[in-house]
Amino acid sequence: ENLLKAGGPTQTAKQLKPVTVLLQHNANTVFVLAEVFLLGGLPVRLQDIACAPLFGIAYIFFSYFMATRYCNKSDAGVQYLYFFLDTTLGARTSYFLLILLVVLVAFYFMFALVDTLLEEIDGGFGPKISWMVLLLSMVCRVRD
Repeated sequence: ENLLKAGGPTQTAKQLKPVTVLLQHNANTVFVLAEVFLLGGLPVRLQDIACAPLFGIAYIFFSYFMATRYCNKSDAGVQYLYFFLDTTLGARTSYFLLILLVVLVAFYFMFALVDTLLEEIDGGFGPKISWMVLLLSMVCRVRD
């Protein structure tokens, strides 16, 4: 059932609090940032900014492809990974997808700027850890 139609933000918040959900999202973010800042040497360049929306579009197609495969035959309806992919919301789904596109581009832009700044500073391990912790504190939540 759609969370926007069912219980609203309170219901959504309750479903985002279990440890498994927090680990799925926060651990993924930690691993991505550790790969970029500490382990990898692959630059994040502004001229490659088209990759962020393309990856997002591929993920949306994957989500729509998998929506009918998440539920059993006895279940009614399709199961979307995120509420904003639910096509029964009408025009709001299109607005949500446009907002997702803007967020993807904005985060890629921010990420590219931080990567460029770290290349310029080149202060070793310390600044990279500091930036990583700063970004993690902005996007990872463990409590309300």
